[in-house]
Parts: sequence; structure tokens; C-alpha cells
Amino acid sequence: MQMRGLLAVIAAAVVVLEGVSASLQFESPMEGAVVQFAAKCATQMEVKACGDSAAPSLTTPTALAAPFSSQSDTDGLCTVLSISASPAFDEKVGSETEVCVVATAAGEEDVQRCFSLSIPACRLCVEEGESLSTIAADFGLSWLQVWAANPKLKTPNDVQPGQEVALGPAYVVKEGENLYDLASRFRADVDTILRVSPNLSSSSQVEAGQRVCVASSYCSG
Repeated sequence: MQMRGLLAVIAAAVVVLEGVSASLQFESPMEGAVVQFAAKCATQMEVKACGDSAAPSLTTPTALAAPFSSQSDTDGLCTVLSISASPAFDEKVGSETEVCVVATAAGEEDVQRCFSLSIPACRLCVEEGESLSTIAADFGLSWLQVWAANPKLKTPNDVQPGQEVALGPAYVVKEGENLYDLASRFRADVDTILRVSPNLSSSSQVEAGQRVCVASSYCSG
């Protein structure tokens, strides 16, 4: 009888524990998510966390660096941290930064959610008055190349302001490679790669792990 009573107590405890959930929880984004902010695009993402009895406070232990900014608002028992940016097509293209957000509330254990903010290589948004032809000309490419890099476009005129387009394929540099290797492999030239990859210097040296735009110079003119 004592053994049965003990088992009953253990079973009841297990049921109670299974019903217990953390009072502070993140709803978005997923842990380890990579959120893209393409150059010349106005992009915003939301980090949302909720509490059982009150909206938590959301903070970033490391301050966000330009071009990213944030604003926090409450929504009932939830807090939403909006992160926005409109990156320029500059040396930060191809970068990826890890960001961690901590949710805190009085009497509760802090919880953390980490994700990455990426400014992808080889991608940008169409601005007012631009077309594939004008974008291609800005980088010394042909409109045919840029159209080929965007297979979802039915026609080369099928672009609107704010639409994201690719200049070509993005490539992650491997150990020991240099710009001349990439130019040869992708039928490009170093000058073209440098024009479409503002994160690179004029040197032929690149680092393993760097994201490089390898738009081909084939058919350009």
C-alpha cells in the first residue's frame, strides 16, 4: 500500500510538472533564424515575447549598429521589438550579425532569443524610375545578365519600385581562393566583381567565409 501511495504521488507530480511552462516566452523569430535586409530596401522585422501576468521588457545586451534601429511597443501581455533598416549598397553588403534579445519581468527568470541580421550580397531593391537596364548599366552589366539572375521575372520590364532583385549569384569564398580564381571560375573579371561587391577592397585578397557577388561579365557591354 505504501508503494502504491508513493507511485501515486510521483505520478501526480509528473502531471503537475508537465503542465508547467515558462512564464516568459518568445513567439518570434525562431532561435537561430537569419533575417535578410537587402540593400536599398526598407525592411522591418519583429521580435515578440509574452508574459503570463505582464508584458516583459525587451533589451539587446549589445546595442544595434547602423543601419539597424529598434523601437519597442507593448500589446497586452506581449512586447514587440521592431528592428528596421534601409541599408545602403556599401561595404556592409554581405555581412551577417548575430543579435540577442533578452526578455525580463519582475520575479521571473530572464529568457533570451538569438538570431542573425543579414545584408545579403548581390541583392538590392529597385528605386523609383529604375529598370533592369538602368540597374545593369550602373554596375557595368547587361540587362540580359540581370534578367537571367532573376528567373521569377517573366519579362525584363516586370519590376516595380521596392522590388528586390539579384545582380547575379552570391558565392561564399573558400580557403585559399582569391578574386582571380573567382573571376576565372565564373567567367567574370575582377573589376566587375569589385563593382558589385562593395564589401571588397581593390586587393585580390579575399577571406574564407566572405560573401562575394560573382556577376559574370559575359555578354556585358
